[in-house]
Amino acid sequence: MTPARILVDPRVYRPFNLGDLAMCQVAIARLATRFPGSTIEVFVREPDRATMYAPARPIGTAGRSDWLYGAATRPLVRVLPDALGRRLLYAERRVRRRHPRAARAVLHAGRRALRRRDHPGGDFVRSIAECGLLVVTGGGLLTDAFERGADAVLDELELALSFGVPVAMLGQGLGPLESSRLRRRAREVLPRLGLIASREGRFGPALLRSLGVDPSRVVVTGDDAVELSYELRLQRPAAAGLGVSLRVAGYSDLDDGDLERVGSVLRAAAARLGTGFVPVPTSSHPGELDIVSIRRALGTETEISFPASPAEAAAAVGRCRVVVTGSYHVAVFALAQGIPAVCLTKSAYYNWKHRGLAHLFGRGCNVVDLRSRALEDELAARVEAAWSCAEEVREPLLAAARRQIEAGREAYDRLPGLLSR
Repeated sequence: MTPARILVDPRVYRPFNLGDLAMCQVAIARLATRFPGSTIEVFVREPDRATMYAPARPIGTAGRSDWLYGAATRPLVRVLPDALGRRLLYAERRVRRRHPRAARAVLHAGRRALRRRDHPGGDFVRSIAECGLLVVTGGGLLTDAFERGADAVLDELELALSFGVPVAMLGQGLGPLESSRLRRRAREVLPRLGLIASREGRFGPALLRSLGVDPSRVVVTGDDAVELSYELRLQRPAAAGLGVSLRVAGYSDLDDGDLERVGSVLRAAAARLGTGFVPVPTSSHPGELDIVSIRRALGTETEISFPASPAEAAAAVGRCRVVVTGSYHVAVFALAQGIPAVCLTKSAYYNWKHRGLAHLFGRGCNVVDLRSRALEDELAARVEAAWSCAEEVREPLLAAARRQIEAGREAYDRLPGLLSR
């Protein structure tokens, strides 16, 4: 059975994060292979800049935002007292969840009464209702660090389920999830999904079990971006650079003091090893520019350019013998090419991500906690150990990448079976 339309929610709607974009590109390619003849559509904030999502057809996100973030009542909420505004938002959300068809009809009626065009939220509901399969791909969203986004995606999943649309979540980074409200909401929705693919096996499957998800519907695949980077690996690497990627963001907890400490260690290590730096920025989101963080750490005025694509970022990693990174996907790009990674963590969110990677790849992926009192000594030792064993760990890392690619492909092979349920 082939659905006429497959709808992909990549959870990142602008090409600001190359790791998330890499996952989406691999997902779309896998879907196109398994559903020939189907139309694949992907939510994109700026459809005229969506060539990186080909062969999927881009559709705008305005309707999604309006429906999931309370656009119908937002004008009233702005002028009401805070307590009353919150009640109104809650009431609207409850109606949208329980009676999506009725809520959509109300939106249409209101627009017609005001002689305005169809409400974009109604367009979003129609896109969901009329698709043959909804795939939410990539992203570490179901976590306390992104509570508002987690709420929205759970509402989106439930909307699709209310119309009888098969739903799968693939390439997911899951948790930490301590919020009792979010956990309660996740228990209502996630057990009803046809398939959930966790990109690591250390934390995700146990979290899903605690939320009532049947283990038969859960698979561990590794990150979808592993396949993209693995295909770009050098057959006989002669790389000698020290890759560096750092990110200051609310969910990473890194600050300028961390950058200074890490940068001091890395400059000394590069001098001892007789190597140069290969900066690898992957996020250009306003407020979390990797280029700025890397430059502050390395203390250099050298121009750092942002890669034009995920493939270009992975190719930059391929010039390294070792990478030291606070960015999860730079570690993925490295390990998938057989290059050891030293992963820096400080927040609970990144601790789960990096330790999940270490669980999948084993030796060659080391995690250093930036809160350690002996950080400088520990980081220096980890970098030099990774440098020394780079040739030794290359083949085991590549073998782990191949296992994850195969597991990912097998997960996508299960999607046609969801359509006949």
